[in-house]
Amino acid sequence: MNIKNVSEKFKITTDTIRYWESEGAIPKIPRDSNGYRQFEDVDIEWVEFTNNMRKSGVSIQSIAQYLKLFKHGDNTFEERKEILKSELLQIENKLNELTQTYKQLKSLVERYDSVMGGCEMSLKLQRKEDSYFIH
Repeated sequence: MNIKNVSEKFKITTDTIRYWESEGAIPKIPRDSNGYRQFEDVDIEWVEFTNNMRKSGVSIQSIAQYLKLFKHGDNTFEERKEILKSELLQIENKLNELTQTYKQLKSLVERYDSVMGGCEMSLKLQRKEDSYFIH
């Protein structure tokens, strides 16, 4: 599969894939006789892994460190696991923050008609002559 096909598959740019490769977040991709990248299944799996990690906020440096350790084999198992555990903890913290924000916004939307709608109507009636409102 070529870089264009891979970029379309994951809805990312070809520049993003090239950047990930240059930073070590995906392995060096084999080239054909014309110098074009030819992605094998294992390469596509690394692109998918990196794409998912990036969507979750994992840094390029952490992904590259993970890949570097992965290439060194089973003796880096614990180090790789620690990277993943650390990233998981950070994602959990973000999820907790997002959950709190979600609850606040949901509550505000649910109360908006009764609380804010009434306030806005009152303001409109009091300031009918102001140019703030389009009639």
